[in-house]
Amino acid sequence: YGFVPNAVEVILEPDVAKFGNGVLVGECMVAAGKRLDKMNYHPDFIACSNTNLFNALGRWYTELTSVPGVSDYWSEYSFHAYAGRTDDNLIQIATNAKLNNVTSSMLEWWDIDLIIYTSA
Repeated sequence: YGFVPNAVEVILEPDVAKFGNGVLVGECMVAAGKRLDKMNYHPDFIACSNTNLFNALGRWYTELTSVPGVSDYWSEYSFHAYAGRTDDNLIQIATNAKLNNVTSSMLEWWDIDLIIYTSA
């Protein structure tokens, strides 16, 4: 199609999509990364993109980082801030990102009260 993406999000909101677990996300990342490497493409990989910070910090993170080879591809620790948005959780995500030498990003969040207030 004439374009090359600079990043791949493994799966959007795997906790909502009931997409297995962090191990499966990590295995998909490594498999896709290896396949793209063979074609000389080296995009960034974004994960876990959970809707809840507790999920992004809990088993999804632990399982993702347990997959051999995931550190060769993972570049962005993402989350959606619909639940579990506390200072402690945000600090822990930043700490985990630093430990894994990846960036962190909050990719989705909205608050209906804020939308109503700002649009009034």
